Amino acid sequence: GAAPTGGWTPHRRLSAGTDDLVSVKATPGQIGYIYASNINAAVRYLHLFNKASAPVLASDSALLVQTFAIPGSTVGGVPVALDIPAGIEFTTGIAFAITTVAAGTTGAVAANELLVNLGYK
Repeated sequence: GAAPTGGWTPHRRLSAGTDDLVSVKATPGQIGYIYASNINAAVRYLHLFNKASAPVLASDSALLVQTFAIPGSTVGGVPVALDIPAGIEFTTGIAFAITTVAAGTTGAVAANELLVNLGYK
């Protein structure tokens, strides 16, 4: 049968033991959903940037548009699940970082401890 059209393009990121600086889309777009889970006992942070390339934490604070706290849970049982029907608009591009610091300045997350799934257009 024919494949359905429309919907959100999926993006998946498993923390890699770095600040996980990710460029999702290099042109304007929207995020329609975010699902993130954390198997560390301490809270972790997902920072969204309006940028066409991977963020630079030390200098891109003006492009940081939203930060989400991902609660700690050693069994990954407290995911953040956000459905955003109208989408979060990014006028330049979609990028994000995963860190241990709420300010979004630095703080590498251990490998395989945080999983981020998001949908974008």
